[in-house]
Amino acid sequence: MNHSYLSLTSAQRQEALTAAREAYQAFVDRHLSLDLSRGKPSAEQLDLSDAMLSMPLTGGDCISEDGADCRNYGNWSGLSELRHLFSDLTGVAADKIMIGGDLPKEKLLRAVDLCAAA
Repeated sequence: MNHSYLSLTSAQRQEALTAAREAYQAFVDRHLSLDLSRGKPSAEQLDLSDAMLSMPLTGGDCISEDGADCRNYGNWSGLSELRHLFSDLTGVAADKIMIGGDLPKEKLLRAVDLCAAA
Protein backbone atom coordinates (compact mmCIF):
# COMPACT_ATOMS: atom_id res chain seq x y z
CA MET A 1 0.00 0.00 0.00
CA ASN A 2 1.51 3.33 -1.05
CA HIS A 3 -0.98 5.64 0.67
CA SER A 4 -0.58 7.81 3.71
CA TYR A 5 -2.26 6.05 6.60
CA LEU A 6 -3.92 9.34 7.51
CA SER A 7 -5.80 9.34 4.21
CA LEU A 8 -7.13 5.78 4.65
CA THR A 9 -10.52 4.92 5.98
CA SER A 10 -10.82 2.89 9.14
CA ALA A 11 -11.61 -0.20 7.08
CA GLN A 12 -8.56 0.36 4.86
CA ARG A 13 -6.30 0.80 7.90
CA GLN A 14 -7.70 -2.41 9.38
CA GLU A 15 -7.01 -4.18 6.07
CA ALA A 16 -3.42 -2.86 6.05
CA LEU A 17 -2.95 -3.99 9.65
CA THR A 18 -4.29 -7.45 8.86
CA ALA A 19 -1.97 -7.71 5.83
CA ALA A 20 1.04 -6.61 7.92
CA ARG A 21 0.21 -9.15 10.65
CA GLU A 22 -0.12 -11.92 8.05
CA ALA A 23 3.22 -10.97 6.47
CA TYR A 24 4.86 -10.92 9.92
CA GLN A 25 3.39 -14.31 10.81
CA ALA A 26 4.71 -15.73 7.52
CA PHE A 27 8.23 -14.75 8.64
CA VAL A 28 7.67 -16.16 12.14
CA ASP A 29 6.43 -19.43 10.65
CA ARG A 30 9.70 -19.82 8.72
CA HIS A 31 11.60 -20.14 12.05
CA LEU A 32 14.51 -18.09 10.71
CA SER A 33 17.55 -17.44 12.85
CA LEU A 34 18.99 -14.26 11.37
CA ASP A 35 21.99 -12.25 12.51
CA LEU A 36 21.33 -8.75 11.22
CA SER A 37 24.50 -7.26 12.67
CA ARG A 38 26.16 -5.02 10.17
CA GLY A 39 29.73 -5.15 8.98
CA LYS A 40 30.56 -8.70 10.01
CA PRO A 41 33.10 -10.31 7.72
CA SER A 42 32.59 -13.90 6.67
CA ALA A 43 34.69 -16.77 8.02
CA GLU A 44 36.57 -16.80 4.69
CA GLN A 45 37.46 -13.11 5.10
CA LEU A 46 38.57 -13.70 8.68
CA ASP A 47 40.74 -16.59 7.48
CA LEU A 48 42.82 -14.04 5.55
CA SER A 49 44.21 -12.71 8.85
CA ASP A 50 45.20 -16.13 10.24
CA ALA A 51 48.80 -15.70 9.06
CA MET A 52 49.11 -12.47 11.08
CA LEU A 53 48.36 -14.17 14.35
CA SER A 54 51.47 -14.69 16.42
CA MET A 55 50.23 -18.04 17.70
CA PRO A 56 49.79 -21.01 15.38
CA LEU A 57 45.99 -20.88 15.40
CA THR A 58 43.45 -21.63 12.73
CA GLY A 59 39.92 -20.32 12.45
CA GLY A 60 38.62 -23.41 14.24
CA ASP A 61 40.72 -22.54 17.31
CA CYS A 62 38.97 -19.18 17.65
CA ILE A 63 35.46 -20.44 18.34
CA SER A 64 33.98 -19.58 21.74
CA GLU A 65 31.96 -21.99 23.87
CA ASP A 66 28.72 -20.55 22.47
CA GLY A 67 29.91 -20.97 18.86
CA ALA A 68 30.91 -17.34 18.15
CA ASP A 69 33.94 -16.74 15.94
CA CYS A 70 36.21 -14.66 18.22
CA ARG A 71 38.02 -13.14 15.25
CA ASN A 72 34.79 -11.35 14.40
CA TYR A 73 32.92 -8.53 16.07
CA GLY A 74 31.47 -9.41 19.45
CA ASN A 75 27.89 -9.63 20.55
CA TRP A 76 25.99 -7.37 22.96
CA SER A 77 27.22 -9.08 26.10
CA GLY A 78 30.76 -10.06 25.14
CA LEU A 79 32.38 -13.47 25.23
CA SER A 80 30.60 -15.84 27.57
CA GLU A 81 33.95 -17.21 28.81
CA LEU A 82 34.94 -13.74 30.07
CA ARG A 83 31.51 -13.09 31.56
CA HIS A 84 31.78 -16.37 33.51
CA LEU A 85 35.32 -15.49 34.64
CA PHE A 86 34.18 -12.12 36.00
CA SER A 87 31.09 -13.75 37.47
CA ASP A 88 33.34 -16.02 39.53
CA LEU A 89 35.47 -13.03 40.59
CA THR A 90 32.62 -10.67 41.47
CA GLY A 91 29.78 -12.95 42.51
CA VAL A 92 27.54 -11.29 39.92
CA ALA A 93 25.54 -13.59 37.63
CA ALA A 94 27.23 -13.98 34.24
CA ASP A 95 24.08 -12.94 32.39
CA LYS A 96 24.25 -9.57 34.22
CA ILE A 97 27.83 -8.84 33.09
CA MET A 98 28.74 -7.02 29.87
CA ILE A 99 32.25 -7.32 28.46
CA GLY A 100 33.61 -4.94 25.85
CA GLY A 101 31.87 -2.65 23.48
CA ASP A 102 32.95 0.94 23.10
CA LEU A 103 29.77 2.49 21.78
CA PRO A 104 27.79 4.51 24.34
CA LYS A 105 24.55 3.56 22.57
CA GLU A 106 25.44 -0.12 22.83
CA LYS A 107 26.16 0.18 26.54
CA LEU A 108 22.97 2.14 27.18
CA LEU A 109 20.81 -0.36 25.29
CA ARG A 110 22.41 -3.28 27.13
CA ALA A 111 21.88 -1.56 30.50
CA VAL A 112 18.21 -0.97 29.66
CA ASP A 113 17.91 -4.60 28.57
CA LEU A 114 19.45 -5.85 31.83
CA CYS A 115 17.20 -3.59 33.92
CA ALA A 116 14.11 -4.71 32.03
CA ALA A 117 15.01 -8.37 32.59
CA ALA A 118 15.46 -7.87 36.34
